Amino acid sequence: MKQTLLIITALMLVVGYGSSDKAEEIKNDRGVSNPYILAEGVFNAFRDNDEKDFIQLFESENEKYSKEKLLISFSYLRKNAESEGINWSEAEFMEARINTSPVSFTVLRKDGYGNIFGMENGETKDIEILFKSGDSLYWIKLDNCLYENSKWFSGSPNAWGLDDDD
Repeated sequence: MKQTLLIITALMLVVGYGSSDKAEEIKNDRGVSNPYILAEGVFNAFRDNDEKDFIQLFESENEKYSKEKLLISFSYLRKNAESEGINWSEAEFMEARINTSPVSFTVLRKDGYGNIFGMENGETKDIEILFKSGDSLYWIKLDNCLYENSKWFSGSPNAWGLDDDD
């Protein structure tokens, strides 16, 4: 039994499921407990061109996105960013920000709480993912990320751009 568990663990490490955050969240089936981990998961799906992980971050108990539309959005955004010079294989996740008002965002922490703003079940917030490619910083905006049953689900990735806040 121990040898089987060791082999499964080794295989999980080889295929990329060995990171403690992702492995922990996979145990929880759908949704993730922390919006930072959600943002990091979406970024990793873009970086790794992993449509399956990307789709799973959207599925909640009460709301299903059209998988076809999500895949079109994923492909379009990823290819559009490549055509503008983003090298996904070298891109680095930098931070995640959540909107706290119509004009301001708060930086999220990996070790932070899932419900950091006292959100109600079914409430949504926009999340921005900040990442680096080459010498430039870029962002991806996730509209209407859903907080449901103490879990976060990704919203639609409808925009990206050069981060010019610096």
